Amino acid sequence: MSISNTVSLATDLNVTPYYDDFDESKNFHRILYRPGLAVQARELTQMQSIMQNQIDRFAEHIFKEGTPVKGLQYLYEDTLQYVKINDNNTTGTDANTAAFVGTKITGGTSGITAIVEDFKLGSEAAVPNTKTLYVKYTRGLANTTNQFLSGETLTSNSGINCVVVTSNGTSGEVVGTGSKITFKEGVLFTKDHFVRVGEQSTVLGRYNANTDLRVGFDINEVITQQENDTTLLDPAQGSYNYAAPGADRLQITANLVSKPLTTAGITSANTSNNFVEMVRIN
Repeated sequence: MSISNTVSLATDLNVTPYYDDFDESKNFHRILYRPGLAVQARELTQMQSIMQNQIDRFAEHIFKEGTPVKGLQYLYEDTLQYVKINDNNTTGTDANTAAFVGTKITGGTSGITAIVEDFKLGSEAAVPNTKTLYVKYTRGLANTTNQFLSGETLTSNSGINCVVVTSNGTSGEVVGTGSKITFKEGVLFTKDHFVRVGEQSTVLGRYNANTDLRVGFDINEVITQQENDTTLLDPAQGSYNYAAPGADRLQITANLVSKPLTTAGITSANTSNNFVEMVRIN
């Protein structure tokens, strides 16, 4: 019988104010509350640990760490078109790359149109990594180029604009092809839990579709309190305890990232309990 490698929570809950001193070796399977005795906060927390331990024992028999349980289908695009833009727009103010996402832009000189799908931050001082828009072209003009032109103004249907970087001789310096990966919403088994993952995407090859990478999710654990999330305050409007502080929450999230496909990159990721590899691009 083979047993998969297991990864448990890194968050230590056996500290103040939680005192979750659950010990699997004691074989405690139920907490039996008794009348006349105060209920301890640690008993309520430990009750969850006992139940989660049972779920995890079954889950590890079925799933390996990092198994997609539901959804998480992915789409890899190696023909993602990019256009580099200047730091400022035509009025000399900052060109907000994020504001272009989802809008339709039109080239003032070429007349070409495109939908902006993503962006990367950057600056003219950091050449070649300038501000960049990733687009899907929707229309070109007959007998002319089918990409945006060096130095032309791009105007969005939302009313904002930006200026394409001026090339030093070839338009290939300012437009070209990169790559991107998108994961649909789903559920991932990781760190003894079934974690919901929202739809996410990330640009892999900033200016090159020929990339060697490991793509997966960084698993993050955070204890959330009412100071950070007011929805944790008591919602019992009309009662004396309305808006009173209550229990904290342990939040587990999965964020899409890419890591180098090198010996050093693989070694680093393999020694981390927070990275789950989903796809390897070679």
